[in-house]
Amino acid sequence: MMKNLKSSCSDLVNIEFQHIDKGFPDATAKIERSLRSELSSSELPCFSNVLVMQLNVISPFSQTYRNHQEDYDELRSLGIDIDGGSTEDNSGLGTSEALAYKQLIETVPIDVMHLVTVGTKNMEFQVQLGTNSKVTLAERIKEMIRTLHQIVGNRHTIDEISSDNHIVYFENPENCYWRDRDSITYHTDFYADFQTIWSADRAEDKDWNEVISLDNLKLAWARARRNLLSESLYDETEVRIFETNLDFNILNLQEQLCAYANDVVSSLVDQTISYKSPKNVVKTRPRGLSRIEEEILSVAIIQKLGDKSSQLRGSSYAYRISGKQRDTEYLYEYYFKAYRDYLNEAHDSAKNYPNGAVLRVDIESFYTKIIQEKLCDELSTELTESERVRWLIRLLLSKNIDQHELGQGITQGNIGSGFYANIYLTSVDAKFGSGNEWGVELHRYVDDMIFIIPNPEDMEVIENTVKDELHELGLNLNENKTERIYQVSSFLEQSDQDQCLDELSDRFDCVVNPLWIMNSEHRAIFKSAFHKDELWWYHIHHYQQCLREIKIYINDTDLSHKIYKYLHNAKGRERDLAKQKDVFGLEGELKYTQLPYDESFKAIRQWSASFITSNNVWSKNRDELRKVAPVRGGEQLDARSQLGRE
Repeated sequence: MMKNLKSSCSDLVNIEFQHIDKGFPDATAKIERSLRSELSSSELPCFSNVLVMQLNVISPFSQTYRNHQEDYDELRSLGIDIDGGSTEDNSGLGTSEALAYKQLIETVPIDVMHLVTVGTKNMEFQVQLGTNSKVTLAERIKEMIRTLHQIVGNRHTIDEISSDNHIVYFENPENCYWRDRDSITYHTDFYADFQTIWSADRAEDKDWNEVISLDNLKLAWARARRNLLSESLYDETEVRIFETNLDFNILNLQEQLCAYANDVVSSLVDQTISYKSPKNVVKTRPRGLSRIEEEILSVAIIQKLGDKSSQLRGSSYAYRISGKQRDTEYLYEYYFKAYRDYLNEAHDSAKNYPNGAVLRVDIESFYTKIIQEKLCDELSTELTESERVRWLIRLLLSKNIDQHELGQGITQGNIGSGFYANIYLTSVDAKFGSGNEWGVELHRYVDDMIFIIPNPEDMEVIENTVKDELHELGLNLNENKTERIYQVSSFLEQSDQDQCLDELSDRFDCVVNPLWIMNSEHRAIFKSAFHKDELWWYHIHHYQQCLREIKIYINDTDLSHKIYKYLHNAKGRERDLAKQKDVFGLEGELKYTQLPYDESFKAIRQWSASFITSNNVWSKNRDELRKVAPVRGGEQLDARSQLGRE
């Protein structure tokens, strides 16, 4: 029967089964060993579903009675007077079974256990005879279930699916003599009870439940989508297919996680597309395009559990979980602000030690040299005690990456890569944390580290200590980028040059912000479409086309966010327009931003020409900024919008 069931359900569920010809309590130890062995070989955190079928429960009933009777007979033979006899197990019918079920679900472990108890009616007489009782088989099974609820249900949740008498009709097999002779339909009666036990351990796994909740997965999808669309290479078709039936796909992903299904494994492991991305004019860096499901799960972990790590890492400024934008599609704090804080804090720290020294280091091939097993262990320690979440982390990070050593590296371009890489250097943060023996102050932006050293004589010791810590992690310093600065004043001069980034950032904002502010006529068009979704996006896409013509490139979602930011915020408009006056000497809003009624290329070209003519000073500032500041902080001026280049 089980072989037929396994075969017929192979396309829906993988069924593994074992037949045990003993009563369930006696077989518990063997079952436990078997399940533990299978669980260990599968590398799963636990079994999602286990079906236990206890068939024809006559033997346990009768055997219990016979064992008691034999004990009483032996006592009588020894001259010990026994008052009365035994007709049932005084501890309660089904107690040993219930205790066995409880032990199994808690020690293996198992998320959900499905119990099927079957007793055939044609054996009811033998049960009554064997136990010297008139209690029916149905009543016995019901009592077993009541005992189950008392013993197991005091901690775990039990749902009764069905409990009733059943009849099965059957005939002699085809091509049988008796069937050919006479068509007779037979039947047999049996009582069957179906119960489901939901593990309390699974219900109490708060981290896992929060990570795989539908709300968390939906927010993770929004953030993963935004990250993918900001990459230089992404699979727009995959994103759109996933969005076509978003609720179903999110629910399906959750169900696969709950089942620890092979579908999750096969969709994540070894399906990353590797490619080379320019690092500078002469070098490239390996990057990878991950499946959207992988991105979603990575974000789901970080946005629920990442705060634990961010709060502990005061010396590291990169990839901190966004606080102000917790319910938006931005997972991290804005990178440029974080990098600027990193430089400013290092600058302020150095000013406190005018007679000190500064060690500035970078790690060689950091992302490609990370040891995956060490990273998974560190994440497990930092983020969660949940074995289920730890299983998912290993699933995401333990993979073979093109052009990387086996067991090394994490995928660059994945939204979680920077966060995970940041945690990999926890031991360095701890070594040079507050109260360290040298009084060193560490400032770190991923693998870019600045050590402010109060006593210059400690420079060599500090550098060697850093090397030792990195060696334990399988990493090395990049000697070509190691700077030993024995004059703090030199470092401060260098830091002052970094302040130019702030000026460039301000100039950039003063060029692009007026485009999002628009003018009153153009804002009125968007205000009228605010509650009309289709019309709103029509205007967004129309304006996006016009901006491209004046060499301003931004995706539609970010353009919508930026326009909304100023649409109903008069104070914000006034503040940022005043900043424009301070930087460029320009006053007021841009002229002629209202869109052409015609969406043709000719009409947009005419709009562009009129816009440039009406805002020639703005156009001049844009062109000058493109010449001197194509990048900001080593990356695009803004990941959400980019000035076009000739």
